[in-house]
Parts: sequence; structure tokens; C-alpha cells
Amino acid sequence: MVTKNRKAKHHKNIHHKNKNKKKNILTAFFLIFFIAIIVFIFITINKSNEKRQIAALINGEKIYLDEVMDFYNKLPDTYKELIRPEQILDEVINERLLLQEVTKKGLSVLEEEIDVALNDMRDLNYDGFEDFESFIYSKGLTVDEIREFLRKQTLINKLLLDEAFIGIDLLDQESVFKVYNDYLSSLIQISNIQKFPEVFLIQELATKKSVDNFAECLTDRGVKFYGSNSCPYCDVQKELFGNSFDKINYVDCIEHFEICKEELIRVYPTWDFKGVKQEGVKTISELSTFSGCEL
Repeated sequence: MVTKNRKAKHHKNIHHKNKNKKKNILTAFFLIFFIAIIVFIFITINKSNEKRQIAALINGEKIYLDEVMDFYNKLPDTYKELIRPEQILDEVINERLLLQEVTKKGLSVLEEEIDVALNDMRDLNYDGFEDFESFIYSKGLTVDEIREFLRKQTLINKLLLDEAFIGIDLLDQESVFKVYNDYLSSLIQISNIQKFPEVFLIQELATKKSVDNFAECLTDRGVKFYGSNSCPYCDVQKELFGNSFDKINYVDCIEHFEICKEELIRVYPTWDFKGVKQEGVKTISELSTFSGCEL
């Protein structure tokens, strides 16, 4: 009887260890998986005193150009030859959509869970914590920034396990990728996503001091921008120009209500060129076609 009990206890311990081993494999898999498909965006940026350009609006939430470019500029030159900033923006949009869904579902994560994920990352890729710290410091990062990244990814993992990966073999990489992409596509379809890829062009133009010239051309040709300082979409339009917006012929319809009424301005923002009106936020390319000003 004693022998049988010992065997049963031994078998139970082995089963428990195997279960923990499988759990650790899945945790490690998800960690590698999401680091690979979701851009490593976890840097806290505080540029409240600067005019920040919006690269996209995701259900009203702003993604700023500097968020995208800060990551892109950290890439090795070999990667920059293969990846464009616009691709980084797409990945940030994907991450933001998932995190918005996390908030809707009321999901949360414990500090202990982040500790586990941090240990998994360290154990998988580095020889001890000192080696891990040395690597991240060499990249201009901190442990707190890594923890913030892992917090986001752990929340996303929970979301996908609850909403997408039900009944899926998590070790079947092909199935996991397919289900993930299908789930993400479903979120995109029901979301209000506005991308402003021209901000990347503006950044390139800025290095050539051409944004000012474009804004001045619009004004010289009589193009007017009607809006309101309380209009969020007007803010988006302004931020597409950055500091060069000061050169745009801007009419605030709150301050100049009678002028806007006389010009039959119905919505904000509205662009006017020789009596022809274009309503809504316009890209730089659209304004170039509209006005004849060259980029």
C-alpha cells in the first residue's frame, strides 16, 4: 500500500511538473510571438511643449509621428532598408486597437505576472539578469520601460486567449497567426481608423525646408482654411503642417462667425480656393491637387 501511494504521489508530481513546463512553453511562445508581430513600442514620450504631428486617429485616440519615428530611428540601418515608417505605424495601430479592446473588456494584470514575463524574456535570451540589463541599457532603454511593454503584451495575451484562441492549439504557429489576423481584421472593420501618411512626407520635406514653402504657396494663391479652435479635427489638420501652419490663411469661425456665415461654411474644417470648397480633413497631397501648389 505504501509503495502504491508513493508511486501515485510520484506520478502526480511528474504530472504537475509537466503541466508547469507546458505553461512555461506557452508563456515563452506568446512572448516571442508578440515581440515578433507587435512593434516594440513602450517608450514614454513627454513632448507637451512641442507641436506634435498626428500620424493616425484610432477611434479618436491619437498616434503621434514622434512615437513612430522614435522607434524607427532606433532600428539598425540594415532594418531601415527593409522597413518603412509607414509599416511601423500599421503595427502601432494594431497594438492600439488591441489595447482599446483590453480596456473595453476590463482586463488587468498583476505585477507578479509581469515579473514572470520579465524572467521568461531574460531566461530565453540572456545569460543572467546582468547580461539582460547590459543589453537593454546599450539600447538606451530601462527595465521599467521593458516592464511597461510586457504589461501591454500580457494584457493583449489575455484578450486573445479569452476572445480569439478558444479551442486553438497554441503550439500550432500557423493556426495562431491565422486566428490572430482574423481577429485583428474584425476589430479593424468595426473601428474608425484615419491614417495621415503624409506626415512622413512632411518630415522629409521639413529637412529640405519645403513645408514652409508649401504653406506659403497656399496662402499666396488665396487658399483659406476655415475652422474652430474647439474642433478636434481642425487640430488634426493643423498638426499635419506642424510649425508651418502659422503661414496658413486661417479663419477661426468662432471669432469671425459672420464671415463664415457669409461664406456658407457648414462644417469644420473647410478649405476654400477661389470659391471652391473642400470639407473635412485633407491630406497634403489632396491640398496640392486642390490648389496646384507643388510638394
